[in-house]
Amino acid sequence: MNRWTWLGLGVLGLIACAAAAVWQQLADVMQAYLLAWLFFMGLTLGSLGSLMLYELTGGQWGEPVRDRFKAAVAPLPLLVLLFIPVVVGMSHLFPWAQDHPHAAEDKSWYLNKEFFVIRAAMILLCWLVLAWWWHRGRRRTAACSVGLIIYFVSMTVAAVDWIGSLEPRWHSTVLGMVVVTGQGLGAFAFAVTTTAFARPPRGMTQTQCGDLGNLLLTFLMTWMYLAFMQLLISWAEDLPRETVWYLPRLKTSWYFLAIVLLVAEFALPFALLLSRSLKRDPRTLAAIAGLMLLANWLDVSWYVIPSLHPAGLTFHWVDFAATVGIGGLWMAGWARRVEQLEVIDGLAR
Repeated sequence: MNRWTWLGLGVLGLIACAAAAVWQQLADVMQAYLLAWLFFMGLTLGSLGSLMLYELTGGQWGEPVRDRFKAAVAPLPLLVLLFIPVVVGMSHLFPWAQDHPHAAEDKSWYLNKEFFVIRAAMILLCWLVLAWWWHRGRRRTAACSVGLIIYFVSMTVAAVDWIGSLEPRWHSTVLGMVVVTGQGLGAFAFAVTTTAFARPPRGMTQTQCGDLGNLLLTFLMTWMYLAFMQLLISWAEDLPRETVWYLPRLKTSWYFLAIVLLVAEFALPFALLLSRSLKRDPRTLAAIAGLMLLANWLDVSWYVIPSLHPAGLTFHWVDFAATVGIGGLWMAGWARRVEQLEVIDGLAR
């Protein structure tokens, strides 16, 4: 689809969300909006991190997907603007923002509306400067070395603010790393999928496909290791401040989503990517990456929705409408940048 079709879908999705906000509970709409925003921001930041990683390491693996990564960074200013509704509706998302006297317990000095807005503004500005620095910087190697550190640190703070504080009693020191590796996994999956199914087709050699498949496998194993260790430590310590996050996810019907994630985002892709012949075929690799991309959206859902609906598995149609809405605008910006890069490549030839 061209960018105008994506733009139309995005506008229709956001109109549906606005209508739902009028006729249904605003909390459900804000939940869906945060889910969609986090997912597409993850694709953008994961792509920016992948570009910096490629700049530092080099190699032929990045040649087919580099433009896809560059295009995925282009919607970053749009996503920054789209964060405004999250700030406006924070009282419908975060318990500590609902004026409950014991919502944040001993974290009230940190979890308050004013400090939250200041931190969010600093983090988003940091990402904008980082993207500009990478794009304009002359000493790109130095920029990428520092930029990756800034990305990891800022995303750790953002993960605590925008995901962890949905359950303000929860403590986790590894949440930021889990989110960062999940973003890298989603970005690689998106880049591989769109490259293999591009029209006109973009060539990927068998060697490049194998390298990309290995990188997908690396991100997959790292993400699963960190997520499992977080669960294992919380289970072993059995402290209320750590188990409070897992109880609604593992003691209610949300448990079924955990099983789906275990199969769709880890077990099945892991088994398929072990096959040398499968990951060296572009279309087969793209199909595996597409499954991982869908599972990545479910992974973001796993982080957001159970904290707001702890009673059991709950999905609303507005969750998908918000994804189409923000995703349509994001894809329109992505497609526009892809067209520009293709023109530049054509002139360079």
